[in-house]
Amino acid sequence: MFQAFGHLSAQMLVHILLMNAVAPLLALAAPAAWFRSRPAWRDGLFPAMLAQLGALWAWHSPPVLDAVLRSDALHLAMQASLFSLAMWF
Repeated sequence: MFQAFGHLSAQMLVHILLMNAVAPLLALAAPAAWFRSRPAWRDGLFPAMLAQLGALWAWHSPPVLDAVLRSDALHLAMQASLFSLAMWF
């Protein structure tokens, strides 16, 4: 499925668009109630930033990235986790 994109640059383009375009647009479109009903531990940008940076480093470490590029399931897990963290941020 994701292997159809071919080059790493095409896969990274999808990754960047999800995190930097789709997630912020969905967050802007989200009902205000979503943000009022969040648990207290999820408030604040600092924890979201740390989680996002940690996940980015973990997913992009050479052995993990090599495995991701060989597995559609891992690639989907990477995209889903980074998208979710981008939504939290």
